[in-house]
Amino acid sequence: MHYLSSLFFFTIILILALSAIQINAKPTQKPAAAAASTTVAPLKSTSKAATTTIKPHGKVPAAKPAVKVDKKKKKPEKKSEIAKSNSWAVPNAAQKKVFNDYKAILRAQLLARKHDISATYVLEPAKYGSQEADKTILHHYLIKLPDSKYAHAIIATNKDPKKPTQVSENNASIRRTVYDNLAAAEV
Repeated sequence: MHYLSSLFFFTIILILALSAIQINAKPTQKPAAAAASTTVAPLKSTSKAATTTIKPHGKVPAAKPAVKVDKKKKKPEKKSEIAKSNSWAVPNAAQKKVFNDYKAILRAQLLARKHDISATYVLEPAKYGSQEADKTILHHYLIKLPDSKYAHAIIATNKDPKKPTQVSENNASIRRTVYDNLAAAEV
């Protein structure tokens, strides 16, 4: 059975290869009188058909060099393959509102990473930046910690205001790196 299937696939590949080969041989020359035109008589049939004259082409096409042609269609590029990002700036009221929605989750994540934050310390964003990708906006916040260091928080929200993102731990994270100063954090 395996032998027959191999033979079958070999035959198919051979047929495809032979159909793709261009014949580069020159046609044989016919006598001048016969080359000018050829008369073909129709087969016997019940209809009245006259004889048809077929004229050969005047030129034989030149052999084309073998050139690899890429037949794959190029897909249109997505508009937002590269995320658009904004530089760091002082957060405005709308950006602070997003931060305040996730403040409790961010505090819990900072405490889980063993940062010494007292219960009375108020987390505030020092700088804000954003990235837009497909259907999501990534809000980046630099949070000033009590020991004059900075933590980098990322909050993901839907770009479409009709579909608000629910506040959950899955949409907020704190990066592991803690920065000594604001200049180092903004890089």
